[in-house]
Amino acid sequence: MSEHRRARWHRRRSQRVARQLLAASAPVVVALAPAGVHAEADFIDALDRGANSFGAGLFIGYQWGAQPGVEWGLEAFMTHRFVGVGSCSSGERAGVGPLVQIGIRGMEDPRLSLVLQGGGEIARVMSAALLAEAGLSYRFGAKPGLGIHLGAGFEAAFLNSAIRYQALHDDLWVGGGVRVLPTFGAPGACEVGRPLRADLVQASRHIGAAAHTPLTAAGATQRAGAAFARDAQLECESVPAFCS
Repeated sequence: MSEHRRARWHRRRSQRVARQLLAASAPVVVALAPAGVHAEADFIDALDRGANSFGAGLFIGYQWGAQPGVEWGLEAFMTHRFVGVGSCSSGERAGVGPLVQIGIRGMEDPRLSLVLQGGGEIARVMSAALLAEAGLSYRFGAKPGLGIHLGAGFEAAFLNSAIRYQALHDDLWVGGGVRVLPTFGAPGACEVGRPLRADLVQASRHIGAAAHTPLTAAGATQRAGAAFARDAQLECESVPAFCS
């Protein structure tokens, strides 16, 4: 087989593998959205619940190395948060979890990476966060082989930028992308509203859900009263904001 035919065969083979990987990634992204979820709020709540958040994204950038060029791809991830548990949290979040990436250089030489990513937020409102990645990758195409995936990045809301290096392949990638949801869940902060006043025991449990000590009627009344006073103070402090 001539060198020209061999190169053409490798090109067709890598394109076929790329199409197969893209087709295989579709169920992964679809699986992130549970069946029966229609409203936007329900969808976000389903992907950002408890200590876990789920998301998927697109990325694109330029890659230097033996075969330089533009590399783009798809990714899906899950983050287990050990700081900032719960969908309603005003504090910065931090966690770690798996990341799966499918990268394609042009339409050739696809890459599959299985990565462990982790990090933490530096600002909750915009979900500004610092990330680190480490794992394994496999490059298909003309020069197939196993690589070591290393990376670091910055994220703000749904946008992110990153620098990644595939050791053993000597490929350096710099670029960015978009993720829905962000790595550590939906951006923004929230304030606990008024609990139901009809049942002070139930209301105080809503207010102090993080407390695991049993509540008496007197303790529930005291906790509910303190929460009501705090809400009244917050509302009082907000009045000057509406004055012109």
